[in-house]
Amino acid sequence: TFIYHCMDLHPEIGRLSGEFANPLVYRVLSRLDRLTMRLAGRVVVLSEDMKAAVAARDPRLADKVVVLNNFSLPSYEPLSEAPLPPPADGVTRVVFTGNLGRFQGLDMLIAALEDVPAHTPIELVFMGEGKAKAALEQQARDLGDAIHQVVFVPHGLVAAAKALMASAHAGVVSLVPEVVRYAYPSKTATYAEAGLPMIVIVEEGSELARTTREAGLGWSVAPGDRPGFAAALRDVAAERESGRLASRREVVSGYAHDEFAPETVLDRWSALLADIAAERKGA
Repeated sequence: TFIYHCMDLHPEIGRLSGEFANPLVYRVLSRLDRLTMRLAGRVVVLSEDMKAAVAARDPRLADKVVVLNNFSLPSYEPLSEAPLPPPADGVTRVVFTGNLGRFQGLDMLIAALEDVPAHTPIELVFMGEGKAKAALEQQARDLGDAIHQVVFVPHGLVAAAKALMASAHAGVVSLVPEVVRYAYPSKTATYAEAGLPMIVIVEEGSELARTTREAGLGWSVAPGDRPGFAAALRDVAAERESGRLASRREVVSGYAHDEFAPETVLDRWSALLADIAAERKGA
């Protein structure tokens, strides 16, 4: 018996990225992955959306799929200073950390700054590298906004990213449509561990969007909804000004402990292994 642990679902992610655009390659890889899942004792995925996607492949797999998320990204480096000084008084800092790539739809974040009034200054920070970075930098230059600022920070150590999160008022999780069905953004756990409220830009019906709204972790915005993202930025600024953001941070930290703490996740793995062992003993 083996456990098939799926961090992403392939070949669907490869199809969305264009890597498996050849129909024959896609069909072969899809059949191989279904066969692997049928042979596995359990299939572990990271979200209910991924579980539904597996069941859509083959309804016979539904009973062996287990949702078991990862714990937050560990940092083995010593404590690090943030790559930026704290935001200026009255400025709301919103960060995106990670890959600046084709799955994020990050151009909308910069465009939405034009919809935020001047009396609500925003500092939008991108920390990371990726294929979209040059275009985003050009878009920021074209914005030419003296009130709102777009700042780019190179990819750095996990400790530096966490220090940046500690200086921020909200973190952005952004995926282009469909990706959330086949993957779960790991930065969600990292933001949560830092007690950082989130603006998640994913389909409104996804597990991540529902959890963000219902658990009070932050705000959910549909992909491409520029006015919705601008409204979320204004809400973050309003909570910062009123002092309510501190209580939201406590909610986020509590959720992180309940869902992403290593002891929590390892207990769930232990329960899964015990369940499989009992099945084998019974057989």
